[in-house]
Amino acid sequence: MAETQSRTRLVRFGAFEADVLTGELREDGVKLKLSGQPFQVLAILLERPGDLVTRDELQKYLWPNTFVDVERNLNTAINKIRDALGDSAETPRYVETIPRRGYRFIGTLIVPEPMVVRPEDPPSPNLVPSNPAAPTDGARKDEFRKRLRTWLLRAAAVLAPSLACVVWYLLHPLPPPRVTGYTRITHDRLHKFLTGTDGTRLYVNLYQTGKVAQVTIPSGDMTEISLALPGSLICCVSPDGETLLLGSSDGTLWTASTQGGSLRRLSDKSTDSATWSPDGKSVAYTADNGDIYVMRRDGTDVHKLASAGGFVLDMAWSPDGKTIRYTKDNQLWEISSTGSTPRRLLTGWPASVGLCDGRWTRDGEFFIFLAGDQHLTESATTGTGQLWALDERRGLLRRPPTEPVKLTSDPLGWGVEIPGREARTIFASAKTPLGELLWFDTKTKLIQPYLAGISAEFLSFSPDGKSIAYVTYPEGILWRANRDGGGRVQMSDPPLIPMFPRWSPDGSKIVFVASSGSPNHSTIFTVSSEGGKPARLLPEESGDQVDPTWSHDGQRIVYADGLHGDLRILDITSRQVAAIPGSHGMISPRWSPNGRAIAAVSADGLALKIFHIAKQQWSSLLHLQTGGIDFNEWSRDSRFIYFLRVADNPGVYRVRVPGNHTDRVFDLTGFHHAGFNGFWFGLDPTDAPLLLRDAGLDDIYALTLEAK
Repeated sequence: MAETQSRTRLVRFGAFEADVLTGELREDGVKLKLSGQPFQVLAILLERPGDLVTRDELQKYLWPNTFVDVERNLNTAINKIRDALGDSAETPRYVETIPRRGYRFIGTLIVPEPMVVRPEDPPSPNLVPSNPAAPTDGARKDEFRKRLRTWLLRAAAVLAPSLACVVWYLLHPLPPPRVTGYTRITHDRLHKFLTGTDGTRLYVNLYQTGKVAQVTIPSGDMTEISLALPGSLICCVSPDGETLLLGSSDGTLWTASTQGGSLRRLSDKSTDSATWSPDGKSVAYTADNGDIYVMRRDGTDVHKLASAGGFVLDMAWSPDGKTIRYTKDNQLWEISSTGSTPRRLLTGWPASVGLCDGRWTRDGEFFIFLAGDQHLTESATTGTGQLWALDERRGLLRRPPTEPVKLTSDPLGWGVEIPGREARTIFASAKTPLGELLWFDTKTKLIQPYLAGISAEFLSFSPDGKSIAYVTYPEGILWRANRDGGGRVQMSDPPLIPMFPRWSPDGSKIVFVASSGSPNHSTIFTVSSEGGKPARLLPEESGDQVDPTWSHDGQRIVYADGLHGDLRILDITSRQVAAIPGSHGMISPRWSPNGRAIAAVSADGLALKIFHIAKQQWSSLLHLQTGGIDFNEWSRDSRFIYFLRVADNPGVYRVRVPGNHTDRVFDLTGFHHAGFNGFWFGLDPTDAPLLLRDAGLDDIYALTLEAK
């Protein structure tokens, strides 16, 4: 028998064929000019498809024990490879550059098995008669049967492995999706909330200004959009990209063309979340009590679909029109679009993991969502989540992975994501939340770091001025420390997320408001200033309680009651609670240091009023036409009220009490705020303003999703 011979091994990808033994590259059979070290680099990448091949590995293989300009030689080789393949470094199809690390072949390979050719055995002389005669018909049939049986056996031997591979391929689960490319769209670091795209532009809500804007793809140029409905924000963009669904300041729904034009009011109910149907003919939305409704895009034919029984966010309608999903209590839920009992998704995930912002890719094959800490949906700006994909591809044989697949990882935190117009494009905001605490010197008019610029907010000073309480950002941990920042004592633990700590007048306690995992639900806590376990101040109350402030004698606490929508005073000794007359619709109560008055802001943030304790009457102090009044604070002598404006002439202002003379203490035009609520403002014991400046990252990326 002659010695076995094997054909040359070929590797095919796309229209190309690489002969790794002869060092030849062909395109559709035509030989290309690629040889030497560039071909060797390509061959090494082809041997490890999908794997990172580092520069060090390439150097050791190509230039061992020699002194050459490796960086230059590698760059030259990669450029020649891309020229031969018609590839691009910006949008690679075959060779991807991993900055400062190496390269990776990302194309799809077709690698045939070596084909074995065996020469025919020479006929044995023992089988050849000395006097050959013509074979009979029976002999011919026997010979044919033998040859057919031999051929069938050989064919079965060849086909059996291939058939086994086909069966394995069809029954094996589909490979999970992965993100293969990140393209940064914006470079402004502004806090923004993605709402949708028309294919050429992204539409965003800007947290700090309360305005909306459009971002051009891919340049990232941002232009604010002027809407005829003041205080409105974009809920989402219609599937055809021509209509904006807007939520007004009172919670009602409106529509407006992306090209401008008249508004149309759709609903009279206060709405928490809304979404378009995939054909753009209907809108699904939720009421305050968790009821889910569907109506036509002109606001007619309103009917109740189901009751979610809670605070509902992030509604999304599947591309096939059959399912609506949403976030409730930091978990993902779904109902059918015809109405059914709500069903929770991913019930096996630990309760400590918050899930939100789920949306389908354009083709409906993947459901992308955020997973992270429980307070993920509490804050619009912390960005502590990572993107995950629930594979919903369905086929007769190949099964998708049953568990969600993680698409992104640290160090970036990810915010809201939206599907692109292309099935494998996702737009998402990447965040690295970090703040820098600043102090404004009222004498020099200069701003400088405070406490070495730590990332903290909600500063509160003890009555003697020797200690401070603050909340770290974005971790949300309450700390007590000396005035210089030393001697820190941790005062809270997750899942509590403290805000607005206030020292009691005798310095023995700190009162604060905290949420503990349920969105839009806050409770007042107290803790000893020496440390210990926080306790609920009003355990019998079930509604929201926010913005607690001590009276000057420490015997009472005023707070805003979300259940009744008014302001209330708790008597510490008797435990009696009484509503402040005429306070319905007021928020942010602040008791004056002299104990004579309580300042509060209207729910729309435009009016600042004073409640006079002795007279039990309200008086108007300030009314704005636009913008808003945030973080109102009394001066130490009770003669002024300071407040923050983040939109329309942004700055720190103060208004005299009594009277209404207002002046801007500090111009904040162009200032990038940070904080749990997107911004924060406070005063030190000398009434000098304190602010938290954004020192992190917040930009929009286009992610490429690969699924085989």
